[in-house]
Parts: sequence; C-alpha cells; structure tokens
Amino acid sequence: MKLQRLVVAASLEAKEMCSRRACKFISISAILNHRVDELLVGTVCQIRLHRSSMAQAAAAVAAQQASAQESSAATGGPAGWLQRLLLRRHKDSPRPCENLLIL
Repeated sequence: MKLQRLVVAASLEAKEMCSRRACKFISISAILNHRVDELLVGTVCQIRLHRSSMAQAAAAVAAQQASAQESSAATGGPAGWLQRLLLRRHKDSPRPCENLLIL
C-alpha cells in the first residue's frame, strides 16, 4: 500500500513537470506489458506530427518572407512591429501531456 502511494505521488510529480516543460508523459510497465504498445504507437505518431508541423512552419516562413518583400513599406516601422506582435500565436498555452496522438 505504501509503495503504491509513492508511485502515485511520483506519477503526479512527473505529470506536473511534463506540463511545465511541454513534453509528453506515459506510465508503462514493461514487466506486465502494460501500455507498451501505446508508447510505441505514440512515439511514431509524435515523430510524424513533428515532421508535418516543421514542414508547415517552413512553408509559412517562406510565404511570410515573400509577402514581406512585397509589402515591406506597409509593415515597416512601429506599426508593423505591433501588428506582428499581436498576430503572433502563443506557444505557452497548456497542452495535455498524456495524449501522445497530438502535439
């Protein structure tokens, strides 16, 4: 019983740390073969999701550079800086750390 409480406490601490660091958490048992398949499927899914998001980010940067060259006079100066600041997406939003099927 005492060992089980320690495991639960350690899992809660690990989940908190994963939420703060924006990484994924999954509790598995290799001895019992518990959730090992989910870990492997989730790892492959995360690799694919990261690859696709990197490709989308590269395409967005290329499009942004092309549009910046076309409208450099319109977005220059303090007004352009403020516009870019307001339109920027926030990456600090909390994400679930246990779902391996999303980024």
